[in-house]
Amino acid sequence: MYTQFEQHNQDFSNKAHAAAQSLVYPKIFGCDKAKMSFDSASVGDGGEKAILDGQMAVDRLVKVTVSGFRHPIEYTVQERFRRPRYRAYRDITITEWNHASGKPSELYKIKCDVMTYGYYNEHENTFGEVVAIDVAAFKMALTRGEIAHDRNQNRKKQDFICIKFDDLHAAGVVMSHINKPQPPKRELVAISADELAEYF
Repeated sequence: MYTQFEQHNQDFSNKAHAAAQSLVYPKIFGCDKAKMSFDSASVGDGGEKAILDGQMAVDRLVKVTVSGFRHPIEYTVQERFRRPRYRAYRDITITEWNHASGKPSELYKIKCDVMTYGYYNEHENTFGEVVAIDVAAFKMALTRGEIAHDRNQNRKKQDFICIKFDDLHAAGVVMSHINKPQPPKRELVAISADELAEYF
């Protein structure tokens, strides 16, 4: 049962990544999909990719062809796509400590350039909000105590921190925010000259 659950989540992540190649990354990097190439990093691949995934929390490699440069510019990316039922939380979560093993978790090994975090509807093949985080700036904000966060524990006995999208913006670590909700427009109410005069 546990393995099947994990495989189900991996299948979901792979499907979300495939969709993100067309729907998300062109917006993050400001270019056409044809100018990008993608590769995955997994412990199961062995070699360098196993190190990227297992020791550096890197899921994807994105190479972007840029006019005027002789070779694509490469980015290491960690992805976290969640199902629509979690969309109301509007936060990112990062594991901090594993009490079952007594070892540090994701926060202390993450060395990617970009964290892509958002909500994917696999039935409609659409994304809700997606944020791209500058990981170096994010870690610096944590180090300096400049970013608000909460702490919790999951069913695997891992501590994790939660940071709201708004707090990520306040700390200046968001590189791109796709499908960001717009505040409701205020309706203008017509008032007469006599009513207006009462305000003065």
